[in-house]
Amino acid sequence: MESAEQQWQQLKERYAQMTEDELAALAQSASDLTEVAQEALQAVIAERGLDIRLKMEPPAPLRGDPPEAEGIVTLGWPQSAEEAGRAMEALTAAGISSFLKLGVLEGDLKRAHAALERAFEDEGEENEDYAVLCPKCRSGAVVLEERDSSATAPFHWHCDACGHRWSDEGIEQEVPAGKEEEGSGQEHS
Repeated sequence: MESAEQQWQQLKERYAQMTEDELAALAQSASDLTEVAQEALQAVIAERGLDIRLKMEPPAPLRGDPPEAEGIVTLGWPQSAEEAGRAMEALTAAGISSFLKLGVLEGDLKRAHAALERAFEDEGEENEDYAVLCPKCRSGAVVLEERDSSATAPFHWHCDACGHRWSDEGIEQEVPAGKEEEGSGQEHS
């Protein structure tokens, strides 16, 4: 079994290889890290002189958690938000309480927390829409072909409009209109 010092050193080396954006993203979910990992992350941030703060509080729970009661039974798994909405409306009309539960794959948990936090942080402001655009032609006719959880660029895309293929990490990026993304992952045109 590794000592805490060995774990700290290995984590520090791993974090030292990350970009500033990757470190910032990791710092946003620091509450999910072990104490040793938090210390190693903070050490790398301090060594680089970055103005990044570790977010230590866990994400706020979603509103509308079901009451703590025994006997809640899962009726099914709606395949879309529309189907879930119709099902809840039908149950409400029949006077039956129902609860919606969101589930994500364990490997997507940190990204899911970040996405939900962004979605709910500015409730008074109008939410922006996010879209995957082709880095070559900027078309929104993009199809996710495959997701490989073991690869460094696990999202494999293709554009129906121009046929361009590329892989990336699925991280949100802002790109000025009319410009092709530079370094947008592995391109396969």
